[in-house]
Amino acid sequence: MEIRTKLEIGSFIVMAMLISGAYFIAQGDTAYYCESKDQVRICDKLSSGIGTRCYFNETYSICIEGWKLIEDEVEADFPEQIGLFANGENYVCEVINGKVNSYSLCFSDSNKSGYLGELV
Repeated sequence: MEIRTKLEIGSFIVMAMLISGAYFIAQGDTAYYCESKDQVRICDKLSSGIGTRCYFNETYSICIEGWKLIEDEVEADFPEQIGLFANGENYVCEVINGKVNSYSLCFSDSNKSGYLGELV
């Protein structure tokens, strides 16, 4: 019974990783990015030419403009604020590290303020 429980827990973790689309890129793996699909893949090799096919474990994925090698650092531009209409007012909420949550501070046009979780 104990082994079955461990297998069920392990299966659940694997399924959660697959569903969430989580990728773990180990040291030495070569990761590529497809801009049109907004997708990251680990590739064993690319097709010749502009590299539209990314081959991995006997399967491949196609990127029309060609797969681009991901360097060590990837820059991402996140907005500093987002707009929100709540409780009949327009609010501007802070974005921290590209994320908002229920504790993100928001300010209205009429100088009211509150946390996002209080407004929605």
